[in-house]
Amino acid sequence: MRKTYLASLMAAAIGIALVPLHGARAACVGGASIKGNFGATINGPVLGGGTAQVFNGILTASGKCKLRGTLTGGTFGQPSSTQAVTGTYSVPTDGPASISLSLPGSSGQVAFDVGLVKDGKADEVTGIATNGPATATIDLTAIAKKNYNLASLSGTYIATCTGAGNSGTGGLGAELVYFVFDGGGNISGLSLSNDNGGFFSNSLPNGTYTVSTDGSFTIGYPGDFSRFVVDGEIVSNGTELRAVLIDTNAGFGPYRTCVIKIQSPN
Repeated sequence: MRKTYLASLMAAAIGIALVPLHGARAACVGGASIKGNFGATINGPVLGGGTAQVFNGILTASGKCKLRGTLTGGTFGQPSSTQAVTGTYSVPTDGPASISLSLPGSSGQVAFDVGLVKDGKADEVTGIATNGPATATIDLTAIAKKNYNLASLSGTYIATCTGAGNSGTGGLGAELVYFVFDGGGNISGLSLSNDNGGFFSNSLPNGTYTVSTDGSFTIGYPGDFSRFVVDGEIVSNGTELRAVLIDTNAGFGPYRTCVIKIQSPN
């Protein structure tokens, strides 16, 4: 106490203002409004330009304006990678909320203006990139707290996927996929896609899937389809999924993100 008092007197005598260390930090605004684990998808040219960039993964909001996690994906035409990311968020009482993320390949923070949706089923954060030439969208949907397993995915899920046209030339593409999970690690389905104006219909071969306890999952296929991988998360208490589609062949890479909803909830 005496040392603090003397230090204050000395500072006053030479005209120095004592500022608490925590005063130099940016104030957290509305941090408790976003808290927990979220399945995150980012779709669009995050760094500008016309090449598709897609990311998917789990981000954890601290409840104190901090974000951390890992995202899988990248730029179409380049190999997919999984990297740690950090960021911040702010939820003011008026005006849009905001998120800032250090995404793979970006030289600085990528800023997003976002809105919060609370529908009683799951919290969701959705918005658009706002800095520089970026035209990306972002979506964070809450992952329920539970231990997930293979049985957490059972039944038919319908996916709408957008991003690059998977013809090797980029461009634009969209896809409607019926995923049928058996609850025990096996999957089948049907894909209807539009790649740069060309329409394709493919019955997917019988594949397999894995589920981690945190809600993340991976889908793989045999034979000619082994080049395709789906990485995602179980969100909205099991009624929805978020995912990224990856073509592991050279010159392709991550090419679409998907919003996937169960056809008939149990």
